[in-house]
Amino acid sequence: MQHLSTVGGALAVAQLTVSGFISLPTSTPGSFRSNETADHTIEAPTMHGINPFLDTANLQLTLTPEEKVADSGKPVTYKLQIHSIGTKDATTVKISGKLTLPIGRSSLQSNTKISAVLTPPGSGWHCNGDGTSHFECGIDTLAANTDASLDVQIDTTWDQVLSDVPMQVEASAANLDPSNPMPTAQGTIVLRGAAGGVIGVNHDMSGTGSPTRTSWSSMTFPITIHSSPVVDGWFFARQFAIGDKHGGYVGLQPTADGKQRGVFSIWGAEAKIADNQNCHSGADNDPGVSCGLRGVDLVYGHPYNLTVKQDPIADGDMMATWRGFVQDGDEPTSIPLQIGAWSVPVTWGELTSHIGGFVEQFGGELERCEQIPHVDVTFGAPEAVDSTAKISDVGDYGVCKGKVNYHGEANGADQRVSLGPSQSTDE
Repeated sequence: MQHLSTVGGALAVAQLTVSGFISLPTSTPGSFRSNETADHTIEAPTMHGINPFLDTANLQLTLTPEEKVADSGKPVTYKLQIHSIGTKDATTVKISGKLTLPIGRSSLQSNTKISAVLTPPGSGWHCNGDGTSHFECGIDTLAANTDASLDVQIDTTWDQVLSDVPMQVEASAANLDPSNPMPTAQGTIVLRGAAGGVIGVNHDMSGTGSPTRTSWSSMTFPITIHSSPVVDGWFFARQFAIGDKHGGYVGLQPTADGKQRGVFSIWGAEAKIADNQNCHSGADNDPGVSCGLRGVDLVYGHPYNLTVKQDPIADGDMMATWRGFVQDGDEPTSIPLQIGAWSVPVTWGELTSHIGGFVEQFGGELERCEQIPHVDVTFGAPEAVDSTAKISDVGDYGVCKGKVNYHGEANGADQRVSLGPSQSTDE
């Protein structure tokens, strides 16, 4: 997460692939199949009833979503069974399906793509898509008292999880009994995962002194974690900019062993590693440098001071080295621990006046935003020489905006935020 502004995610769905017709064992005429389980939202299929006095065919559909998908970038699959029940072959059979809108969505993104490919070939079925959110498959004749099975694969590019992938399928044939409802089936796959950014906290710095200061070579960001799950996957960070174009962050990530990890990163292709022990190239899959220090003691309720500091620059230096430190604010005599260090061109400049911040869940397998656990943290006012700080913006955002029981309370320029089930904030 590298932007100073708080923005939510957008939704995109890509290819839907239809594949894999195979012959299945004969079904019992008049059988009824339902795939309703605690893990899936499925309506029982409608059976096209048997009437021995009419020369008509009968079809039944069963749509079974696969298990919930933990990564929104992975394909998801529906298992579709077409049951030809009775003694009459179904002719000119057509199976059509579509993605329906997730709850709370007004439209699918314009780059939604669906294609239909049948494998293995030569089975008599043919499939195609309309390039949007639909597919169709057909066969001239589906023999009576037989089944066919179809894998409907959706190659998702949803850039957020905690969403549904609903599907609706219907069947038709030239000789179905017109007095019965059209055979249909519905199902929903749940994309589970982490919520991403959920709360943003921004401060603005005002320079004092004469002349008025507009940039800084050192700044400290106090963060107090009052409560958080004792698991990996949560991040409490402050965002900064060096000059007008290059962003970075420094923050804390509680870990499953009851300690925390300090993080210090910068974006930009010109950034170089200055601490080989704790740092590596790359920042969230972009050019830059990322540093991390594990095993930092975590005492809930203690303020931890995160300091970003530039080394002194001599005349003629082309690169400036910046270091990130963490120190327990309730232990002022303790030695600050270096998280890492990196170097950037001197021409980038110094720390600027706008400071962002966020609470992020980057790990975990939630199914709904309402399952987010209790988290309570204070983002203290940034501290730097010749400056004052004020809160400029705070609130929940992202895919779970309005669903996390967000609460915020300011004390001067310190901002306390919480989410998840309500708990006492008394310390």
